[in-house]
Amino acid sequence: MFLALAGLTYAQDGPSCTKDLYPVYAGGTQREYVNCFLFDPTSELLIVGGNTTSDDFAPAANDHGYLYALDLDGNWAWGKFFYNVSYAVSDISGCQLSSDGKSMTILAMGNSAPVIMDMNTADGIINKYISLEYIETSSDVVPVYKMYGAVYNDKVDYFDGKDYIYAAFLMDSKLEFLRLTNTNEPVVDWSYEFTDDTTTQAVDDLTRRKDPAFLHVDPKDEQVIYMSGRYFGRAAVMRFQKRQARLRWFAYFGQMTNIRGWA
Repeated sequence: MFLALAGLTYAQDGPSCTKDLYPVYAGGTQREYVNCFLFDPTSELLIVGGNTTSDDFAPAANDHGYLYALDLDGNWAWGKFFYNVSYAVSDISGCQLSSDGKSMTILAMGNSAPVIMDMNTADGIINKYISLEYIETSSDVVPVYKMYGAVYNDKVDYFDGKDYIYAAFLMDSKLEFLRLTNTNEPVVDWSYEFTDDTTTQAVDDLTRRKDPAFLHVDPKDEQVIYMSGRYFGRAAVMRFQKRQARLRWFAYFGQMTNIRGWA
């Protein structure tokens, strides 16, 4: 629905922009995706990451994860490719600053499995590399993962003061949500799987689609964490209690006349 508004228009001079505008291009002759974009106010760097298949941008023409940083004048600060080296990462799926703002948390795909990295924004140094593997994986059971941008590192938990990482992704088309301890030997603290809703009329890939796109925190309520994205083909938001991932409410948005929620 659109509204047309008519009235008098006045031109007024505003304050001029003191920053130089610049075009910055990164990539090659094939395909690049950007899945990670953030601004770090401490280092004043713009961080960009994603996936490339360009052999004139990355070392080869297969899938490579990449990250790079620019300062506010458009100058190159640092850049990294990941694949078939120390850290075999084929895709950077998402990123977010940690709760204390001192590092960034990266969600990625590495060796066809979920990977979480903690990195310095100022120089791109990797502080920690965590690979997640389904405990029942075998030659007959090989999960298929799909990654989005749902990751968050809470450096000091409101309840026990511990350092936790939250992440969500798809495993065999089912939504997985977990919390792990960010220690020298990380342990999964809790993990939940959301199976297909058999009551839905979803019959195709589009209406069944689940994209855990982002994790949000509320600075006024440290006990909860929000997951946003798409669930069964609709834009959706879920509110969880952090300690045990109890679902407090779930709302999905279709047409403006079709907004529903459960508590």
